[in-house]
Amino acid sequence: MVFNSFGPRNDLFNKAMANAGPVRDWIMSRCSRAAAGASGLGLQIFAAVMAGELTQDEAGMLVRSFLSAGIDTTAYGLGNALYCMARYPEQWTILRNKSEPDPRAFEEVLRFEAPVQTFFRTTTRPVEGRRRATR
Repeated sequence: MVFNSFGPRNDLFNKAMANAGPVRDWIMSRCSRAAAGASGLGLQIFAAVMAGELTQDEAGMLVRSFLSAGIDTTAYGLGNALYCMARYPEQWTILRNKSEPDPRAFEEVLRFEAPVQTFFRTTTRPVEGRRRATR
């Protein structure tokens, strides 16, 4: 629903937004200080309100952005990792045979197969494309 709301206003948008009211109400109920719980990221965000770094409204919007955007991008990122390992089994073999986990592997998945196809990077200067290196 979140990403389909970016538009265009077509059938996909309309279907995604058909039940938006209850979903929006549930999300908003989870974005208050009272719902933040005794620990975690929500509590840290609302602590910034107490420190004067954010307003109450800004804190609620920040929690909402993590709640709404973090779910889809995480699911798509993990799915894309599985897709990449299935598509490039030689890379999966290299990763699997390492003695230590390599966090760069997931970062590479995010670069190679982005979880959100509507966000792009823009360079600050002309660059020449490079071929992907196999490690």
